[in-house]
Amino acid sequence: MIVRSISGILLVSVILASLFLQWFPFLWFFIICYAFKESYRLNDKHTISAAYFWSSIVTLSCYLTAVLFHHGGYVVDGFLLGVLVFVFSGMLSYRTDGDPLFFDSFSKSFFLYFYPTVFFGSLLYIFLEFSNPSYWVLYLFVVMWLQDTLAYFCGKVIGRTPFSLHLSPKKTWEGSVLGLGLTVVLLWMFVGGLPNFFPEDITNSILFYTVLVGIAGQLGDLLESLLKRVYGKKDSGKLIPGHGGVLDRFDSVTSGALVVLAFQVI
Repeated sequence: MIVRSISGILLVSVILASLFLQWFPFLWFFIICYAFKESYRLNDKHTISAAYFWSSIVTLSCYLTAVLFHHGGYVVDGFLLGVLVFVFSGMLSYRTDGDPLFFDSFSKSFFLYFYPTVFFGSLLYIFLEFSNPSYWVLYLFVVMWLQDTLAYFCGKVIGRTPFSLHLSPKKTWEGSVLGLGLTVVLLWMFVGGLPNFFPEDITNSILFYTVLVGIAGQLGDLLESLLKRVYGKKDSGKLIPGHGGVLDRFDSVTSGALVVLAFQVI
């Protein structure tokens, strides 16, 4: 618990410093690279390793270009080109006629590529293309930090009903609902007391986005738990002591980022 708390404080400090100093894209690019590494290692069999490797190289090259030139369009290019490379390389890896397991291997490997590309790439795109990007990223992290903390303590005190017995037996409906509800109330009160802290595009829709992001974060946490159970892993990695890997730590905030990006684009 002490190690987890210390590493959590250090992680928060690094993220806040990167936002203040405006080098968050470089930090997040490093995290994306590590997310690809962890995602690849989830599948010990590496059934379509060539497709994953080359598509990842293409995507990360585009993401690095996006960071260096501060242009979110290259993030979209990285996803589209990466998908094309994956499909083409995957087809070239087909060796045995009538192999019933090929499509199963192909789809699993593709999702392991898709997950860090789209979910983690969404947050990078938000920082590069949104107005007031530091506030948007800060807002997403604050929602997740608050919700996770409140859900944990509420679940400990009054939690009785498992949220998902097979995927995450320690989480409860009581903790999840109260955690989300209290997060919405606290942020609403904060914005009421300091109306000029967040920009208008966040403040004017604070209740809507907080509910949406909170629900997306909880679903993202379940998705990561599903991935680990499918591949028989306890943690995605060991980069962050007490927390696991970057897929473990940032599953909620990247899911929230994807939902915010989808609604902003729509």
